Amino acid sequence: RKPNNGFEGCSLDGHAFVSKKSEIIQRKSQSKVNKNLEDTRKQMLNVLHTHGLPENAIPIHLFRTLFSFQLEGIVRIVSKFNGNALLGDDMGLGKTLEALAVASIYKSGWPLLIVCPASVRKTWAEQLETWLHYLHPTDDIQVFSSHADTVEPGVRVCIISYRMLS
Repeated sequence: RKPNNGFEGCSLDGHAFVSKKSEIIQRKSQSKVNKNLEDTRKQMLNVLHTHGLPENAIPIHLFRTLFSFQLEGIVRIVSKFNGNALLGDDMGLGKTLEALAVASIYKSGWPLLIVCPASVRKTWAEQLETWLHYLHPTDDIQVFSSHADTVEPGVRVCIISYRMLS
């Protein structure tokens, strides 16, 4: 059994526990991640300002949820493509939140059309309600369920499936 030098250790039953040394390394690593995230957030705010967009264009609870790589993607979409882009990341990397953040930045140009697989239309409506609190679920969001549906007056977001669009 190794002597306990204050940085490593194991319990009496032989199970390892987190060492002080690894905690220090983890905190330093987290500090770098936090610095990178803070720098990216500042860059995002600078891009919004440069393009004449309000700094509060992305709801704060959404803004704080985004990872650095998502913010970098949003910065690129805003600065290079003026909001006109397709997101093609792998599954699970947060395309929905990126898309909602970009859509929120350009909400003055709405109504917004979301085209998606039929199986996720309701999921998109739920995500809009979760992240864009300024939308009223029954007044502002319309999920199309048949070809006979027409846009209701005052609707700000229309969600339609690929099949219904064609």
